[in-house]
Amino acid sequence: MTYFIKYNLDCIQKALEDILEYLNRKQEEQSQALKIITESGNLTLRQAEILKQFLKQPEKPITIKEIVTMYSVAYATARSDLFSLEKMGYVEKKKAGKEFIFIFKRID
Repeated sequence: MTYFIKYNLDCIQKALEDILEYLNRKQEEQSQALKIITESGNLTLRQAEILKQFLKQPEKPITIKEIVTMYSVAYATARSDLFSLEKMGYVEKKKAGKEFIFIFKRID
């Protein structure tokens, strides 16, 4: 077998391994979101996805505008989701200039 063919086969194998790893990671994220929803009972799928964003980067605050962009929803919908999460105790709301930022509260 030539080195060229072997190299290309190795690249394909690496790509397949990477896609399998990616799919496993995405399945795990979906199961985490589903677990959050089932344990809470009060969360919508989008609210669980928002919490998942907080879990990925707990130190990073999120604004209403970011939720609008991430999930392609209206400003009022994003605002309602974040305010609901605050009311449930998952996030903390702070004022930063003219807008609100939401910070993840650790769930212990």
